[in-house]
Amino acid sequence: ATVEEAPVEEPSEVAADEAVTDEAATVEDLNKSLNSIFFGFDKFSIDQAQKTNLDAAIKVLQGNSELYISLSGHTDERGNKIYNMGLSAYRAEAVKEYLVANGIDSSRIICFAYGEDFPLKKEHNKSAWYFNRRVDIMVWNNLPVKEQGIKSE
Repeated sequence: ATVEEAPVEEPSEVAADEAVTDEAATVEDLNKSLNSIFFGFDKFSIDQAQKTNLDAAIKVLQGNSELYISLSGHTDERGNKIYNMGLSAYRAEAVKEYLVANGIDSSRIICFAYGEDFPLKKEHNKSAWYFNRRVDIMVWNNLPVKEQGIKSE
């Protein structure tokens, strides 16, 4: 006997909060719904506004507990490369600690540090620097490798 694939209905555009509960949501859809977490200059502490973003991410992550999570830390271009690499690692670890403290299994999480090497915004000004000081949260069906943790605009 041969097995035939059932036709798949294409999902329509859904709001980010609807995608959280949609069982048919793809990894790509989920990643679009996960906001980056932004940091102050030379900081790795998470401020209250960013905790709100993280709390929304936790709902998505709890609803998709079979998926792996990558946390990709970044810095702006200011500071030397070695310092920025360490700071980006601290940022990813700070987000991991928050997720774990709020019920996400640490065995699902992998942290990557990229320093200043992959800016989200290429300009050299305060606005661009703000967007480059971040941790990107993404989900994966399989444990990701470092090259996969880079999110583009």
